Amino acid sequence: MKNVKYISFAAIMLFFAPAALNAQIENEIKSFVDSTEMMVINGRKMLTRHIQEGDYNKIAEIYDYLTGLTSEDDCEAFSYNEKMLIDLLLGDWNGFLTKAEHLTDKKLPMCYYTHDHVASALYDKVKSEYAILAVETQNSNLSDEDKALLDLFLYAVENDNNQEYEAKLKDFKKKYPQTLYKDFVRYYLPQPEFSAAIPISLGAAEIFPTGNLGAYFKPATGFSIAIDYYVNKVFVGFQVTGGKMKLRTDLLSDKTGYPVDFYANDKFSYYDGGLLAGYNILKTKSLHIAPYIYLGGSSLMSDLYEKSEDDDLEYHIFDSFFFGPGLRSEWKIVDFGKENTSMGRAGNYLSLRFDAGYNFPVKFDFKPARGGVFYTRLSLVWWIGYY
Repeated sequence: MKNVKYISFAAIMLFFAPAALNAQIENEIKSFVDSTEMMVINGRKMLTRHIQEGDYNKIAEIYDYLTGLTSEDDCEAFSYNEKMLIDLLLGDWNGFLTKAEHLTDKKLPMCYYTHDHVASALYDKVKSEYAILAVETQNSNLSDEDKALLDLFLYAVENDNNQEYEAKLKDFKKKYPQTLYKDFVRYYLPQPEFSAAIPISLGAAEIFPTGNLGAYFKPATGFSIAIDYYVNKVFVGFQVTGGKMKLRTDLLSDKTGYPVDFYANDKFSYYDGGLLAGYNILKTKSLHIAPYIYLGGSSLMSDLYEKSEDDDLEYHIFDSFFFGPGLRSEWKIVDFGKENTSMGRAGNYLSLRFDAGYNFPVKFDFKPARGGVFYTRLSLVWWIGYY
C-alpha cells in the first residue's frame, strides 16, 4: 500500500514538473533587463529628435556615448552608412575619409537591429544642409582628391543618380585612377544606372514630298506606329508610317508607260517602314532629345486595286530602299512609376514624342519625280520600364 502511495506521488510530480519549470522560465524572462539594449534604443530615439532639430552638440554627445558603450560588447550601435552621415554633419572629414578608405575591412556586427528613423533623419538633414556642407568641405585643408570624393558623395545624396552625377563620377575615376578610395567608389557610391525600356507609340504623321517629287505630289497626313527598345541612352526600334498623297498635276500614260491615266487629286499610297537607331544626347527625368538614323523600305504607288495581293499591278513612283537622318524629342506627361533612388524610376509612363526627319529613296521607277520625303511625327508613347 505504501509503495502505491509513493508511485502515485511520483506520477503527480512528473505531471506538474514541466508546468513549474515553464513558469520559472517565464518569470526569469520577464524579470530580465538588458540595460545596454535599453540605452541604445532610447539613445537612438533621442538622436533622431536632435538630428531633426539640428542640435549638433547633442548629436555628438549621444554618438560618442553609444559608440563607447557598445565597444565593450564588440558590436556597433550605428551602421556604416549612419556613421558616414554623422561624420558629415559633425564636420569630421577625416573620420569620413578613413571609413571610406577602409570600406572592405571587417566590420563589427550591429548590437541590436532596431526599426527607428535614424538613417532617414540623417539622410534628410545632410540633404537639407547640402549647400553649407559643400562649401565647408571645399574650404577645408584637405587634398584635392579628398575634396572631390566628399563633393561626389554629397552630390549623390542631394541629387540621386543623374547625368551630372555620372559625369562627376567618371571625372573622379579619370583623375584618380589609383585612388585610396577605389573600393568605396566602386562598391558604395551609386554607379551609372542601367535602364531598359520598351516604348510603344501611335500617332499622326505629316509627309512632305520634296524636290521633283514635290512638283508631282501634295503633302499628306498619315499615321505612325513604332516600337523601340532602349538601353541607357541607346535605342533601336521599328517604325511604320503611311498615308495618301494626292497628285498636283495629271500623270498620263504617255509619260508613265502605264495603261491608266492619272489626274490631279488622284490618291497614291505612301508607306515607309524600317529600323531606327539613335542615341540620347540629352536625357533628363522628363525630356529626351536624340538624333537617329532610319533605314528601310518605302513605296509610293497608285491606289487602283482594293486587295493588297494586287499591289504588283499598281503603278509605282518608287518602291525602294531608303535611308535618312532624324531628330527625336520626347516629353514625359504622365508618370505611373514608383520612386527608387538607387535605380531611377521604373514602371509605366505616357509621353509625347515629336520626330522630324528626311528619307532618301534610292531607286525611282518614275525618274522625273526623283526627290525625297521630309516628315514629322507626333505620337503618344506608352513606356514599359525605365524612362
